[in-house]
Amino acid sequence: MKEVYSLKKISYLFLGLVLLNACGGGKQARLPPAKGQSQELNRCLKYSTQKKYKEAVDCLEVFKSRYPGQDGAAEADLLIGDTYFRQKDYLLAADTYQSFIKTYPSHSKIDYAYYRSGLSYLQDTPRSIDKDQEHLDLAVENLEVLPRYFPQSPYAKVSEAALAQAKSKQAHLHFYVGRFYYKYHEYLAAAPRFEEIVTNYPYLGYDEKSFYYLVSSYVKTKKLDKAREAVARFEERYPRSKFLAKAKSKIN
Repeated sequence: MKEVYSLKKISYLFLGLVLLNACGGGKQARLPPAKGQSQELNRCLKYSTQKKYKEAVDCLEVFKSRYPGQDGAAEADLLIGDTYFRQKDYLLAADTYQSFIKTYPSHSKIDYAYYRSGLSYLQDTPRSIDKDQEHLDLAVENLEVLPRYFPQSPYAKVSEAALAQAKSKQAHLHFYVGRFYYKYHEYLAAAPRFEEIVTNYPYLGYDEKSFYYLVSSYVKTKKLDKAREAVARFEERYPRSKFLAKAKSKIN
């Protein structure tokens, strides 16, 4: 009887060890090697290249859930952002890149995430300047990270054109609002907009006219000292500008 009990006990112990290895310690052993993960990611990417964007995102989300906390999961996050970008869902792409930046602040591809995030915000801004430009500042904020903190990154060079475009658009927006105030004789509100352009957005195509309107706004509000100082800055920067003589005529 004792002998039968012992055999049963040994059998149960052996079965328990097998189950423990399968359910617990065996988990790590079942993970595929990096090459296997790479192949799975490529399979997900095929959907994207075929413009099956929903299938691509679903595939990548499943991949992330299978390998949480691993390098492949971080790569999948970037690929999800890229998929939304290809789909022209720029705001969702930007949100995905921003999530990557917060989750993996020390990742080797953090520069790429900043670049694509800024580009996504820029693409999301309407072409027409009189429409809501709420994400324009975020575009500049993210793109400026590259030359400031990652000057050696290849994306610092690549982002130059996008950053210039975004800053030019910012200058245009300030000019548009300034001209609006000026048109309706709100000179106190107009002057700061033109001052912002000549101070922070030089040589982008808006500061010559902005100098003229700035001088005029100061004259209209009887701030003649500021008007003369603005003329002096104007002449120093653009001595041959066709708007300079008009600006000077305002203070004579």
